[in-house]
Amino acid sequence: MDIFCINLAARPDRWAWMQEQFAKLGLSATRIEAVSPADLTDRQRDLYCNPRRLRGLSGAEYCTNQSHAKAWRAVVASGKDRALILEDDAILSASLPRFLAAVDAEGTDLDIIRIETFQITLRYGPVESWVLPDVGLRRCLV
Repeated sequence: MDIFCINLAARPDRWAWMQEQFAKLGLSATRIEAVSPADLTDRQRDLYCNPRRLRGLSGAEYCTNQSHAKAWRAVVASGKDRALILEDDAILSASLPRFLAAVDAEGTDLDIIRIETFQITLRYGPVESWVLPDVGLRRCLV
């Protein structure tokens, strides 16, 4: 499974740290250059980051969204059915290679699998299926 990692050009230290983690797990990733506030046009700032607009995003939030959209486009361009997209602050589990291989082998028809080790504001249903004996899939209820 292809892995894409979003990283700001201004943070080569984070990319180096991610590469160390990938290497320890026998994985490799393609770097996706993150969109930074300096990349935004005046029109984008006005449309999406204007605090006077209802539900406006901060510049950082909009850049994060645009960085993920850039990664999604890379997945589509790869021609593959699935890929893993990470940000450069992810802490990778030793189980990740086994998990990715199991998801690939199972051929799940899920569109998105959100990998979390802790719950912030999302609510999840019961385990619906097991990818590994210790890793289950749950439907996000929010």
